[in-house]
Amino acid sequence: MTSNQATTSPGNPLLHKLKRIFLGMIAFVFVVAIGTVFFLMYATYGEGYRVGTILKMSKKGVIFKTWEGELSQGFLEGAQDDVGAVAGGVATRIWYFTVNKDEEVITQINNAIDSNKKVKVYYKEKYRILPWIGDTRQIAYKVEEVH
Repeated sequence: MTSNQATTSPGNPLLHKLKRIFLGMIAFVFVVAIGTVFFLMYATYGEGYRVGTILKMSKKGVIFKTWEGELSQGFLEGAQDDVGAVAGGVATRIWYFTVNKDEEVITQINNAIDSNKKVKVYYKEKYRILPWIGDTRQIAYKVEEVH
């Protein structure tokens, strides 16, 4: 046998086929994982708006810094308990939201906080919370002052 014949031998065909199947499975899992992450990042479950006064806006996170806000929607007064009696006290309804790195929306929110004005916050609701997007599923994308 010459040295030229030894280098051109195909080797074990079963091992070669198993290696191709394994690499194909890894590629498939990788494509599905990337597709799932993109779906969770860009797909929305619902959208709407909330009206109230913005109480707080803060940048939070250890690795991923995101803007998180709180909106006071007013008070619940005279809520009934289980037996139908009116319970005493007042409860505040707080709605938590996230703002993408949209400087215009952050500026509008800061102006609303400074002037203590009521605003309408438009948001899109995501399927899941992703740490690099924010702490909530509600992503605010527009703010309007309510007169």
